[in-house]
Amino acid sequence: AAGAAVVASYKLHCSTTAVASAAIHVAQTTLAAAASPLKVRFDALHPADSYTCSARSVAADGSESEPATGSAIPSQTSAPVIAKSAATTGSVTLTFAAPTNAQVQVEGYAAVCEAKVPKVGAPQPQTVVVGKTATSVTLKNLPAGESRCSVTANASDGMAYTSFVDVVVPPLTNPATLNEADSPAPAPTPAASPPKSAALSPAPGVLGALVAASLGALLVLAL
Repeated sequence: AAGAAVVASYKLHCSTTAVASAAIHVAQTTLAAAASPLKVRFDALHPADSYTCSARSVAADGSESEPATGSAIPSQTSAPVIAKSAATTGSVTLTFAAPTNAQVQVEGYAAVCEAKVPKVGAPQPQTVVVGKTATSVTLKNLPAGESRCSVTANASDGMAYTSFVDVVVPPLTNPATLNEADSPAPAPTPAASPPKSAALSPAPGVLGALVAASLGALLVLAL
């Protein structure tokens, strides 16, 4: 339009408040006005997060227009895809696939399960680290109840992409009652020790016999 400022470039910006990624993630770039086509692609975004995106035009004098905004959910999967979770007493096995986004070069995975309602004095959740070729991971010593488990892909660019799944860990069942035949035999009762007073103070009859024997010995020696 007549009198309108000449556009020199466009600023494009996308950010998420981390619904699933547990960290604010921003992607931004500047596109020259002469670029053809006027199109930009952001890679390595978190697939489960909703991003708010904006575009501004920048004039040659540096002034910027009001942003045009919109929202988008990335179609490519930068985080691992948790395909299956299997819980047994005290443990959970997560089966997952690598991110489908080819831009994400995975260096390794880290998995952890955290109780949704932590108990006072419960041990801290333990993170299990596996290699980049792993497709499953088992977490042990988990408390019974509902937990939120996650698998994080640690990428070569320093980014971390996480997927979550809720798992219910079954409680420990009561141990079966032992039958009498299976019960261990009771330990033998040790023989009762004689009273100390009996050992230190012999009965009167025994003391008389000892005295008589001593006198007899003395008589024999005297003869």
